[in-house]
Amino acid sequence: MFKKLQELLDSGAVSSEVATALDAEIGTALKELREEAKNWREKYQQINATFDEVKTAKEALEAQLGDIDKKIEEAKAEGKAELVKQLEATKAEQEQLKGNLERIENENKRLKIETAVTEKLTGLNPVDLEAVKTLVSLNADLSDTGVVLKLGDETLDLEKGLEKFRELKPTLFKAEGNGGSGNTNSQTPATGLNRSKMTAEQKAEYISQHGQDSYLKLPE
Repeated sequence: MFKKLQELLDSGAVSSEVATALDAEIGTALKELREEAKNWREKYQQINATFDEVKTAKEALEAQLGDIDKKIEEAKAEGKAELVKQLEATKAEQEQLKGNLERIENENKRLKIETAVTEKLTGLNPVDLEAVKTLVSLNADLSDTGVVLKLGDETLDLEKGLEKFRELKPTLFKAEGNGGSGNTNSQTPATGLNRSKMTAEQKAEYISQHGQDSYLKLPE
């Protein structure tokens, strides 16, 4: 049993039945949180592995293309027209493959950034996780040390960057200790809006103008 619950039980503040029920409930909640954290770590590791593999393959291909260029120049100098033709055809195939790898690399980069942002952002209680994630990801990038966030002239590691982002955009996050409200601006919300049809930028702007409560009242 958790220490605090045991203290409450020993002091008679709660009955043994209530303490047992709360102990089980808290234990289940903690288990779910640990499992979720584990899943995020595994997903992040998988993306990292794929990203590194694609990056290595692309670098190897770039080196091969450099060698082909040298061979084409040598073949031209030696007057070997047929060899030049074959080498140029090989180069075209390799360049197409490089383009495919670059697209995969960019997609993996996006996934890597969004996965890291989502993992860190979840604990900060954003009003709309997807909308805030999109906004943050637009200013995020990869560095040698991991995901970084660019805010104005500053480039911060993701954790510090998100803390500053929350300070700059408090209306995009739920107020601490209050599960329901952030900005309580009482302006009448615009009609005809659906959360599911709004872009991340529209959601963020709406929350800034009308507050979290009005946003949550909009139909899906």
